[in-house]
Amino acid sequence: MKHETYKPVGLLQPLPIPHKPWTAVSMDFVNGLPLSQRLDKVMVIVDRPTKYVHFIGLSHPYSTAKVAALFTPNVFKLHDRPTEWSDWLYLAEYWFNTNYHSTTKVTPYEAMYGFPPPCLLDYIPGTTQVATVDSLLQSRQHILTLLKQNLVEVQARMKQQCDLHKSERAFNVLEKIGEVAYRLSLPTDAAIHPVFHVSCLKAKLGHNHVVVALLPSVNSNGILTPKPVAVLQTRSHKLRNRLITQHLIQWQGGTTNDATWEDLLVLQQQFPHLVGKLF
Repeated sequence: MKHETYKPVGLLQPLPIPHKPWTAVSMDFVNGLPLSQRLDKVMVIVDRPTKYVHFIGLSHPYSTAKVAALFTPNVFKLHDRPTEWSDWLYLAEYWFNTNYHSTTKVTPYEAMYGFPPPCLLDYIPGTTQVATVDSLLQSRQHILTLLKQNLVEVQARMKQQCDLHKSERAFNVLEKIGEVAYRLSLPTDAAIHPVFHVSCLKAKLGHNHVVVALLPSVNSNGILTPKPVAVLQTRSHKLRNRLITQHLIQWQGGTTNDATWEDLLVLQQQFPHLVGKLF
């Protein structure tokens, strides 16, 4: 066969330059290696802008689904299809590290790397023609949706329980003690000293100055234990096929603006002496 002497047709079309790491990668395979722990090939993943590389061992024969399953926990997590909760930890870790944190005001990912995390797009069923990959990605999408739902519910419960032991009250300042302390006008039956360091106080905002006559009750350890005094509203909603009843509770020493939604079952367990009387 005679060798072709004319130049190849078509100009080179360079790929666009990625604007940040791990938004574009290249992949190749190194074959023909001596057998080592049942592995004889290496999958090479290279980040295009930084040239950071991952070497992942595998053996022949390998399928598209196996490559996808290896790529997800070995590459995607850091910057065989799971059947148990422990196999999904990498997705839980990714979800936590790419969500806003109230303490740092940014995501842990951005705090670590200095730029926002890459967006994980929802998988559209049928996008890939390989059935095993389609099934794998649908499972991943289902777990991600479940993780989001569970984390939102946990955050809501944590806030609800935490807010039970926190409240803001307004008290008149009687005098300034030294440079960093103030004496407050507390109720006569208050079991605490009326002088507070300035770090424990903050100025009340607004013109409606409501002085609270009673302090919220505390236990022997000094932890707030507010007591319900009224049920303002009642509602029900379904959670995992269970009907949950909630009451909007006004707490002792608080106003209706401080009322919180509480599960009826939790109220009955915490305040059994009020069952049949208040709820």
